[in-house]
This record gives sequence, C-alpha cells and structure tokens, in this order.
Amino acid sequence: MTTVTIQEAQEYLTVRRRKKRKKIIDIASLLKSHPPDKVLDFLHNYQKEQERTLQYLIARDKTKVQINDLVSTMFRVTMAIHVIERGR
Repeated sequence: MTTVTIQEAQEYLTVRRRKKRKKIIDIASLLKSHPPDKVLDFLHNYQKEQERTLQYLIARDKTKVQINDLVSTMFRVTMAIHVIERGR
C-alpha cells in the first residue's frame, strides 16, 4: 500500500472540530503493526459496531444529535475502506 493511499484514507478518518484535528482512527499507526488485510477487517468490524449503535439510537430517539455524528463517522469509515481496497 502506498503512502498516498494511506494519506487519502487518513484524510477521510480525520475531522476538524473547533480548529483542532481529531483522528477517528489512526491508519498509519495500525499499519505499522498489522498487515493491510487485518486493518481492513478492523475497519469492517468497526463499521458493523457503528451500524448496531445507529439502530439502537434510532429505535430509542430519532432526534438525538449523536445520530448525525454517527452517520458522518460511518460515511468516513466507508470511504476509507474504499480507498484502501482500491489501493491494494
């Protein structure tokens, strides 16, 4: 996997809040100690956990602001997965 692919995936997994950058997941650190396939497995599992949490939140209260944050995170993780899969 190239550094360009890693950077592009990390851009999807980094958000800016109040002039600070926060990494949802640090892809570079994961790839230092795990092969790309294991990192992809982790991202897929993380995505499934987020989906379960979303279902729970929607079932309880559809007006919660956490739903917006969760959907945004899920989108970013999905895009990072696509970038990594395309870069293999």
